[in-house]
This record gives sequence, structure tokens and C-alpha cells, in this order.
Amino acid sequence: MELYPFSFEPVYVEKIWGGSKLKETFSRNIDSNNIGESWELSVHPNGKSKIANGKFAGEYFLNLVKNNPKKIVGEKYNNDFPLLVKFLDVSKKLSVQVHPDDEYTKNLAGESGKTEMWYILDAKADAEIIYGLKNNTTKEEIKESIEKGSLEKHLNSVSVNKGDVIYIPSGTIHCIKGGVLIAEIQQSSDSTYRVYDWNRTNSDGQSRELHIDKALDVINYEQSLDNIKLDALVYDDEDYKRYFYAASPYFSLEKIDLAGSYNFNPREKDRFNIIIVLDGEGELSYNGQNYDLFPGKTYFLPISLDEVQVSGDLEFLNTYIAKSKDEVYDELESLNFSKEDIEGLAGFEEW
Repeated sequence: MELYPFSFEPVYVEKIWGGSKLKETFSRNIDSNNIGESWELSVHPNGKSKIANGKFAGEYFLNLVKNNPKKIVGEKYNNDFPLLVKFLDVSKKLSVQVHPDDEYTKNLAGESGKTEMWYILDAKADAEIIYGLKNNTTKEEIKESIEKGSLEKHLNSVSVNKGDVIYIPSGTIHCIKGGVLIAEIQQSSDSTYRVYDWNRTNSDGQSRELHIDKALDVINYEQSLDNIKLDALVYDDEDYKRYFYAASPYFSLEKIDLAGSYNFNPREKDRFNIIIVLDGEGELSYNGQNYDLFPGKTYFLPISLDEVQVSGDLEFLNTYIAKSKDEVYDELESLNFSKEDIEGLAGFEEW
């Protein structure tokens, strides 16, 4: 099986809080003005990705993974794919919600926990999110405030701006208050427990389901409110800068600002890569073929590819999964980061 960098057909999901920013920002042919999510890379049953380019165009990515997992994702993820990449257009408030961890979902068929990460692509001037609870609020206080309709007094609000990066471990109560466009990397899960939905109804006059008992079970009542908007470790090369944000067991995330060329070697590193273009233009080159890079474009680099070159003047996210914290130490110490620096990356304490 001769492989190459894969791009995908987006799976669009209408939401009551969705908008038209994906159409406007990425010049996409979308009829609806209520698209809340664009699933860019997914094997989840609720939105499976089809390959958009090359000889496998039109085939489900999951089928290729199942047919030849070692060459696409590696032995560890045999017959599966652990990540889901989305764009979110949140024009109105999301529900106040929380996601479970792997332990809580272990008996739910096809579901993992859901730790996720946001890169803020755009935000209105007064945009805010909810992240965590104020003052280590107790489970009993949350339950009582939900019953009385006074939950908001316990929620921690944070302003956000374009370029902010936020890591959201499972168990974090959170909400996007609107006016934000986001690139999201997450575990391959659609498990969301709504706590509060602002008394909204859908077009049929029905309220969305709440999951209060489950939410109360999984909320982290001691969620840290330190360093919510992440600072990066920065490695400066002549052609590029690498901004390291997260190195968890679920995924690592870095941003690369490129003014020249950058090389990937998935086979040598023994890991796949996902590239999400944020800004600018360029090319991805592999085996004599060139692939256009522009804002909103996502590519998957199978684990068996050798030399893949990205060139141009652009910014892109690079996400992958490290095999161990020792691998993270080795790679980042080789770039002259200290052990203390590395251990401060988002998600590192979860190894």
C-alpha cells in the first residue's frame, strides 16, 4: 500500500449556537448559517471522515486504518484512531458542560474520555469562556445552585483573544460564551454532559437534554485556575519557530511559524502527524507530489512516510502523540529546554 499525505472532506454539524464564520473565514461552500462544528479528521461514528485526495479519495479514513493500521497510525492504535480534530464557530453561548475521563467511560461502547485543547483562531473584543469553578466550590454547592438557578455565581470567567491556547482536561466545567472561532484537538469522543443551557429551546420548542447527575460525578472540584491561557516553550531556528504548548498522554501540540522550510519524518519519529494551517500559504511536498497549504486546511501524515517537507510563509499547528514522557524529555532536552520547563507543559502531569 503506497501512502501519501491525506486531506479530508469536512463533516459539518449544525448547532443552535453556530454561525457563518467557517464559510467566511475559510471561503467554504456552506449553505447553512448555523454551522457550529466542522469535523476535520474523525473516525467517530457521529462524523466519520472521508479522504478527499489521491487514490483513496472517497474512502473512509477508518477503513484504511483498519486495513493497514501499522502503516497509518502504528501498532499501538491497531484498528482505531485516538484523536478528533474540529473547527468550532461559536456565535452564541455553548451550554455549561463537562467531559468525563477514560475511567468513567470505560463501560461505554466506542467512547473514550474527552480531554481537549483549543487554539483561538478569532475572537470578538469582549469574548469570554468559562473555565472551572471559583474557590474550590463543592459538589453540594453546585447541586444546590443548579436547583436554585444560581449556578453562574460559581463559574470562573476568562477573557480570550486570538492566538490564545487553552488545555481542558476531562472533568473541567467549561463553556464558550460566544463570538469565538476555535481549532480543537481532542480525544475521539462525543461524550458531553450538559449542566446548564441558558434556558434555550430548539426550532421545535424543545430544550436540550441536561445530564446533571453524570456531570456532578465527573466535575473536578479542585480544578486549577492557574495558567489557563498557556505560555509556550519557544525554539527559534533560522527558518521557523516552534511553540510547544502541550505534551500529554493524549496528544502533544505545537505551533510552527514558518518562513522557509520544515521537514517531517514520521517513520523515523515513529509517529503520525496532523497539520492544521492557521495562516499564510505554502506547499507540502512528498514523493514528488505537491499539496497546497492554506488557512483551514488539515493534512494527516501516516506513520510510514519518510521525508515530508512543508515550505512557505505560514503558521500551522502540529499535533501528534508521544509514546512516553521519556520521549518528551529526550526530544525537548535536545532543544536545550530544562526538565522543569518540560514538566510545565500542559498535560505533562497526566503521564
